[in-house]
Amino acid sequence: MVLILIGSSIPGNAYPKVDLLNADKIVHLFEYGFLGFLLFKAFPQDKTIYVLGLIICGILFGNFDEWYQQFTPGRFSSYWDILADSIGVIIGVTISKISWKKIK
Repeated sequence: MVLILIGSSIPGNAYPKVDLLNADKIVHLFEYGFLGFLLFKAFPQDKTIYVLGLIICGILFGNFDEWYQQFTPGRFSSYWDILADSIGVIIGVTISKISWKKIK
């Protein structure tokens, strides 16, 4: 989470221009997918309420990160980024839960 916040603190003009349409959404998806994966690995539980709690925590952090990012020069928050963050967290937690069940 600290690494995500550090990345959000880098001014927008420090990032290279990418010509791919919505390439940043793919980055958000993988970034928060990895966060979701790590959240479940840190708190592995089989109960649905715990899994939903981890997903909600990841989504709330994504919302906080987007809010925080708007105070960084050259950066802005986007509802599409929040959506990509949320989908990433859900995918990451789900993949981690499936792999945990197979190992268990």
